Amino acid sequence: MNYKTHLAFGIFVSLLVLKVIHIENQILFVIICAFFALLPDIDQSRSKFGRQFRPLSFVLKHRGLMHSIWVPLILTFAVYPLSFDLSLAIFVGYFSHLFTDSLTKKGIKFVWPLGWKIRGFATTGGKMEKVFFVVTSLMVIWMLL
Repeated sequence: MNYKTHLAFGIFVSLLVLKVIHIENQILFVIICAFFALLPDIDQSRSKFGRQFRPLSFVLKHRGLMHSIWVPLILTFAVYPLSFDLSLAIFVGYFSHLFTDSLTKKGIKFVWPLGWKIRGFATTGGKMEKVFFVVTSLMVIWMLL
C-alpha cells in the first residue's frame, strides 16, 4: 500500500480506539499512531521514511523484519512501563500498517523469518487500494464531524 493509504487507515484505527479506550491526550495519540502507521516502510528506499534513512533500507529487506509482528511487540513492551497510552499508540499505528500490507498480493511475513505469508487481493497503487483509501478517508472525516 502507498503511504497515504497507510496514513488514512492508521488515523482511522486510532480514532476507533479513542471511541473505546480513554486516552488522556487524544491528539498526540492520533499523531503517534499516524507516525507508526508509516514507519515500517523505512526499509523501502523509495518510501517517505526510507528516503530519510537510506542506509537502513539497504540493510533491511523490504517486507522483512520491519513488516513482522516482532518490531511492534518489542517497541510496545519496551515503552509500556513508561506509558500505556504511548505503547498502545505505537502498537495500533504499527499494526494498522501490517494489516493494510497484508491485504496486498505481495503480502507480509507476519512471523518473519518463518516462510508463512499473509496475502490479500489488492495491488499496491491499484484500483482496490484507491477505493480502500477513499472509503477510509471518508470514514475518518465522518468520525471527526
